Amino acid sequence: MTTPVNIMHSSRILLIKLILPIFLSGIPVVLPAQESILDQFVIVPDTTCRLDLALNIIEAATGHFFSYNPDIIPVADTVKLQSPGDTLSTILRNLIADTNIHFRIVGNLIVITNILESDAYTAEIGPKDSISDIIIIRGKVIENNSGDPIPFATISLTGTRIGTISSADGNFVFKYPRIFSQDSVIISCLGFKMERIRLDFLDTSYSEIRLKPDYIPIQEVIIRKTDPLNLLQSSIKRIPENYYTGPVNLTTFYRESVKKGNNYVIISEAILEIYRSGFNEEYPLDQVRLIKGRKNVDIQNTDTVSLKLKAGIQTSLILDIVRNKPEFFNEEFFNYYTYDMTDIILDEGQYTYVITFKQHSYTEPPHYEGKIFIDMESLAIRAFEFHINPETINKAAKYLVIHKPRNLDVIPVSAEYYVKYRNEKDKLYLNYILSDNVFRIRKKNQLFSRTFETLTEMAVTNTQTENVTRFRIKEITDIDDLFVDQVGGYDESFWGEYNYIQPDEPLEEALKRIVNLMENKGE
Repeated sequence: MTTPVNIMHSSRILLIKLILPIFLSGIPVVLPAQESILDQFVIVPDTTCRLDLALNIIEAATGHFFSYNPDIIPVADTVKLQSPGDTLSTILRNLIADTNIHFRIVGNLIVITNILESDAYTAEIGPKDSISDIIIIRGKVIENNSGDPIPFATISLTGTRIGTISSADGNFVFKYPRIFSQDSVIISCLGFKMERIRLDFLDTSYSEIRLKPDYIPIQEVIIRKTDPLNLLQSSIKRIPENYYTGPVNLTTFYRESVKKGNNYVIISEAILEIYRSGFNEEYPLDQVRLIKGRKNVDIQNTDTVSLKLKAGIQTSLILDIVRNKPEFFNEEFFNYYTYDMTDIILDEGQYTYVITFKQHSYTEPPHYEGKIFIDMESLAIRAFEFHINPETINKAAKYLVIHKPRNLDVIPVSAEYYVKYRNEKDKLYLNYILSDNVFRIRKKNQLFSRTFETLTEMAVTNTQTENVTRFRIKEITDIDDLFVDQVGGYDESFWGEYNYIQPDEPLEEALKRIVNLMENKGE
């Protein structure tokens, strides 16, 4: 019997990196308040590397973190880092010679700014896509009768691949070019009737959109007659006709967040452009280019334990299940799972089968279970919703945690994933990916543990299938690296014309609270 490929290996589900933010002595270094870190002498190793890596080395040497927009400095350029005993300001000026670049200290951050940044941003957008030509609609998607928020609803512009996703609280921000003002927007979510609304009918300041539940009066005997394995096999065979399988350029909004208890301690998010090769290319290639990014780290709440996500972007791309086929969607491993037809629902006006699956207990743990949503007419997969069985999640620890100090016990509590595809002109495209993981972390000499939650989201806001291009090497972001170390600081109007997922209320408050904390520390 062939040894089954463990799903954590085949799909390389989320990797976590645990680190202690300490240097040498084991306790954080506190610098004298009267002397700026820029004026202090800093010892760094002599080396030649990319500018962004040089800044990471300086972070490790000083205990301070850089905050910057990667568009304003040449992060991919090769620089020589050397310190014969210079001040930090001298070292930075040797790395970045542009006199328009300024450095200032805000709390534990070294903020890099460009005095011409606002002018450069306006020039980058250009007259065709200027901010005045972009209309912004803010609102909330709620259930018609109860008024409860509807999370992860798709808001898309008719006849285009422009769209966004509502947050966990149902809130959304949707941006579109003014030339589409007479067109309609479609709002849809699994289990609800699809709504089509003229854009000029919506209040741009705040629009509350109500979706009605879509119940299907269908007899249970009809569901039982449909063999779920036959459906899955037919779905896999029809992938070439149901999905666009050629190379694409995607514009996506990507967010990583880490919570300790109820408090957000790390938030990083960005607009990414992604090149994805075709499904059947012999040497598949994913390239990611960072367009805009920002982050915040709540220094007060990180305490002595800090948790960072490793390869979050890469994991999100791997979770494109139709393309990458993990065990539960791979015919070779169907015998390791049970599959049952449990429901029929409506998704964007389409009748949709709901198949539940569960991994057999005799197979190698960790075990997966969840739901697969299949369009009744085309047999295209519309969504996946799955998690690791809580009874075997402890076996996932060695895959989920790639590094931790010896004095810490890290216990996975839950791991949940959601993948959604969107139909456009009889083809389905990747739409949204969510990964939500919870851990308990305890120091070996302490009685009580702390709960950390990591969340990654990727929403595809535009898909381009014509004139698809790869990126230049120096533009490519390392998707294996720590994403939080690649982005800059917070600015409420930062996203400009790009669509993004509106933060949930607690996350929005956390963003502002962390910014206020940093500003107060800098005063």
